[in-house]
Amino acid sequence: MEVALSEKVGMESPDLNEIIEAWSINKKSGFSEDEATLIQAIYSALAAGRPISAERVSTGSGIPLSTVKTAFRTMRSREADFDDDGNLISNALSLRPTRHKFEVDGQQLYAWCAVDTLFLPGLVGKTADVESICPATGERIRLRISPTGLESVDPLETVVSVVVPGASAACEPGQGKGADSASCQSMNYFASREAAEKHLGVNSDVAILDVQEASQLAQKVWVVPYLKALEPVI
Repeated sequence: MEVALSEKVGMESPDLNEIIEAWSINKKSGFSEDEATLIQAIYSALAAGRPISAERVSTGSGIPLSTVKTAFRTMRSREADFDDDGNLISNALSLRPTRHKFEVDGQQLYAWCAVDTLFLPGLVGKTADVESICPATGERIRLRISPTGLESVDPLETVVSVVVPGASAACEPGQGKGADSASCQSMNYFASREAAEKHLGVNSDVAILDVQEASQLAQKVWVVPYLKALEPVI
């Protein structure tokens, strides 16, 4: 289906529904209750602002240590960042500085990309104050994002560049990992559509969404499936 999307899109920009579909296929949207509970435990702990061990997650959540260790190994094999002691320090939500500041309860954190800042409040379960820098103009962009979506943005003309699985080269295998991956580096806040289009160029294979559309993408692909899986235990 990703190939079909790529063929359909060609050099034209896909609409929001097509982007949501492409990401849903890519992420295989949907979580089991156990997966969602584990995600909740990991992100709640990481949001406290210090490296987290598998033992700490297990003790704090009641999830078997073996299950958490397996999850950590899976994350390590993909994109997550661990310190020398084997503690998790970065997996979309990061303790390492990036372009995207992400503050929760006065704790300064960071996110790998603009889209991460839009769904992480839903995973953490808390409202976040986000600050990013437009790569085209250097203008500071500020947002307040709750678990249910965007609350405020300044400037109002802010847009988000979003890669599209099956259509964007940055999504191809071998494009790096984590915050330094081509995919994350391609997803940024811009102060305006004009600034984004000028920066990305006419032949860009990256979509440009207004910030409300990007918020809808984050909710539908990441937050809603996660919360739905948690419903039996919330």
